Amino acid sequence: NVLQSIPVEGSQEIPVTIINYVYRTSQTLVLDDATTQNKFASDTYIINTQPKSVLCAPIVHQGKLIGILYLENNLTARAFTQDRLEVLKILSGQAAISIANAKLYAEVTANERRLTQFFEAMPIGVSVHEPTGQISYANQTAQNLLGISVLPEAKTEQLSESYQVYRAQTDRL
Repeated sequence: NVLQSIPVEGSQEIPVTIINYVYRTSQTLVLDDATTQNKFASDTYIINTQPKSVLCAPIVHQGKLIGILYLENNLTARAFTQDRLEVLKILSGQAAISIANAKLYAEVTANERRLTQFFEAMPIGVSVHEPTGQISYANQTAQNLLGISVLPEAKTEQLSESYQVYRAQTDRL
């Protein structure tokens, strides 16, 4: 299930001024009692929810801001001590790595999908073989030309002999 993101500025669910401050400065912000802090006390979210303690920190990976961590405690002031900040920094570092890996995986998946679409649209047969000779992919044109509907277990050499397939730019089967 994919959730649609909304711009930070349009959200009533977060303190926009605090998020924007951390975004601009890339610095961790700790408010021991958010309702008495003059700089952010006029934020609509702060006025409506009256959080006691607030922590907002950038999530950085390889020097690039990739997210913002926002935590609040509505029960007690000064909830985010220095010891807790150190633990959160470690967890944020791990989160940054996970976010970066998820983005890379999504990019690889999208590129793979585009490459497959490209191969399927080609009017020539294309097949990809493992180093062992096993076919790992054949576009629809290749499957039609070879008369196969499922990737066969045959090795490249067997296919070459059966279908007179030649290595590119050679006279070799």
